[in-house]
Amino acid sequence: MKTIRLLIATIALMSLSQVMYTQDDYGEFLQQARQCLTEEGCTDTEYNTYLDIAHNIGIELGCFNEECQNGGSSAITLNNIFNGHEYVDLGLPSGTLWATCNVGANNPEDYGNYYAWGETSTKSTYDYENYRYSTDTWYYGTKLTKYCGVAGFGNNGFTDNLTALQSGDDPATASWGSGWQTPSEAQWDELLANTTNEWTTRSGKAGCLFTSKKNGQTLFLPASGGRCEFGEAGSYGYYWSRSLNTDNPYNAWYFGFLSNDCYMGHFDRSNGFTVRPVRQK
Repeated sequence: MKTIRLLIATIALMSLSQVMYTQDDYGEFLQQARQCLTEEGCTDTEYNTYLDIAHNIGIELGCFNEECQNGGSSAITLNNIFNGHEYVDLGLPSGTLWATCNVGANNPEDYGNYYAWGETSTKSTYDYENYRYSTDTWYYGTKLTKYCGVAGFGNNGFTDNLTALQSGDDPATASWGSGWQTPSEAQWDELLANTTNEWTTRSGKAGCLFTSKKNGQTLFLPASGGRCEFGEAGSYGYYWSRSLNTDNPYNAWYFGFLSNDCYMGHFDRSNGFTVRPVRQK
């Protein structure tokens, strides 16, 4: 019985872009996920399948959990799903498609996970003492063991001339699968150049809403802060790019914003920032 039920759910997940779903469908899949938590023999795969379907329906309804059973559209068509994650097409010249959630988040307004640049796992502290590609605990004494084009910054003069995260070091790819990646510096610049932005709140979370100048579609980034000395969530947003600062390879480029400004900056690779994945058409 469980095998048949999982097969039906898997087929439903695969056909999200073609099937009309209602609020009742949302409630049914959410209830299946809840039952799975307490049902003996229910696998993680089955639980995640039910939850993914409910989450994707909730995105299109514009609400989550019990709210969807009391509001939202009466019927919806799900689309723009890749590897189980929703994206929005802002009509950008490069064809870049932006995910609607951060890595580790279930809703667009959730902060999600924090990663040091070039790492794919979260941790409790973020500094050079436990950074994956350094040899020392002190910023000015550390020597890099990957992503370094300046001999003076590398361990024993090490250089590899890598300027962007490889897929094995990209938390977007590691978490969401092939096709997703952390945005490049150029992709963040393109987003800024082709959208307007405003400071707003969604479900009580402050952040920045980007509206495409091309097609009017929107993208919300919560002010997730960072795991660093100045990373106050709710007031600032810090999002990694996959691009190294080649002049100072201790640093990588990130996109930052606050209530009255959006900008590109570079900072220590060891700091923990959030990641908003992208993919290409």
